Amino acid sequence: LGQYLDRFGEDLDVGRRARLLFHRAADADDALAGHVEAGLRSGDRSMPEEKNRVVVDRLSDLAFAPTDDAAANLADEGQTGRVYVTGNTIVDACRTHLAMAERKSAVRERLSVADGRYAVATIHRPVNTDDPGRLRRVLEALDEQSRPVVFPVHPRTRAAIDELGFEPGGALTCTDPLDYLDFLQLLANARVAVTDSGGALLRREYAD
Repeated sequence: LGQYLDRFGEDLDVGRRARLLFHRAADADDALAGHVEAGLRSGDRSMPEEKNRVVVDRLSDLAFAPTDDAAANLADEGQTGRVYVTGNTIVDACRTHLAMAERKSAVRERLSVADGRYAVATIHRPVNTDDPGRLRRVLEALDEQSRPVVFPVHPRTRAAIDELGFEPGGALTCTDPLDYLDFLQLLANARVAVTDSGGALLRREYAD
């Protein structure tokens, strides 16, 4: 991991699962590390993401909290002097790209869904995908809806569905993952969103 720190230096940004490893590498190499979305907590320590968030915040030299509540969570954990409330990067990205998505994406036409007359679903958390019985119940419930349900499927979720042998025959349409502008437009114009993703919830809330 140190080679990536040497190569990219202060410009390096990493995804959620990799953050813990890179922050440990930064700590070992005495490199300055910051955590965007610091202080976010679900309160569910059974989630791998929750454990990673806590450890990464402890290892970070700079904590960029998206909200006052997130900063308060850090303060409750004894972290105060290096915390900065910066706003939410997901909301910032929506503010920048929502109008662009409406202009450039034709995802609704490709999927033959009308504004406000369909639902969007995303499912990716292990609690919902790793239990075959739970996953089947979720998929069957989506497939039984009275309006079309568009489900861009995460690759790991796709593997779980394939192993389950589930084939939708009703309202549910499973698609490949969508690019950012397509997903943003689809989410913004849906009647309802069904998701286990905090990021999708924030995007939907901003679009409303």
